[in-house]
Amino acid sequence: MHFLHPEFARYAQALMDLTEYARDNNCSPEQLDEIVSESSDWSEAFAWAMSVLMNNRVTGLAGSAFGVPFLNPDICAKFVTEAVRLGDEYGHTPNPDEEPAYQIPEIVLKHVAPDIHEKVSDLVQYLNIWFMLIYQTTPKSISSIQFAKYEPDGTGNGNWHIDEDSDFTAVVSLAPEMFEGGGTDIMVSPVEYMSVPPLPAGYALLMNGKQIRHRGRQVTSGVRHLLVFWLDSLDDSDDVGVCESQTE
Repeated sequence: MHFLHPEFARYAQALMDLTEYARDNNCSPEQLDEIVSESSDWSEAFAWAMSVLMNNRVTGLAGSAFGVPFLNPDICAKFVTEAVRLGDEYGHTPNPDEEPAYQIPEIVLKHVAPDIHEKVSDLVQYLNIWFMLIYQTTPKSISSIQFAKYEPDGTGNGNWHIDEDSDFTAVVSLAPEMFEGGGTDIMVSPVEYMSVPPLPAGYALLMNGKQIRHRGRQVTSGVRHLLVFWLDSLDDSDDVGVCESQTE
């Protein structure tokens, strides 16, 4: 558990056991509430997780986005080192499917670093704890895992968009001390949005990427490094095995 954020690592195993039990037994809310109350470990972990989600929620008409502790900041620093190394070797390449004015430089790990992609894929099982608590289901496949970066001299900010290839999106903050500005805007209605400031290192912004319109905010100085997970509910890309949700 050393690679998990210290806040999360304390409760991760209990939460994993709890969410796997709920998924495998297809518990009703009443059943699960009773079962949780019978275990001090589960009830403490569940209360902590619910507090995190309720206190770090941006709610809109299409759904909610959540900021949650995920990775150890020391692991995040190593990811930044890898992102810089891969950027020097291969370059960060904008996605040609995006509008030219808003193309964010990125590195798709599967394409240039399959070994890192495989290791990072293993972390999805811990993201699934949060997804199970939020959605009562988890992704079946990985659409893409990317290193992305924002710089003031490059693309100023992202456009308003949905993640067409991602039912479950996780944007992990890697090194907020390296830049000024930044953050994420979440559209909460057709005429208003909320700005989420840069999250602490190791925190992930979670959302249903296909439903919630969002954009990256402009960096005014430095470099904003992100680790981005696009995860899908379909079985047509990388299998993530343990992420399979219960079907009726």
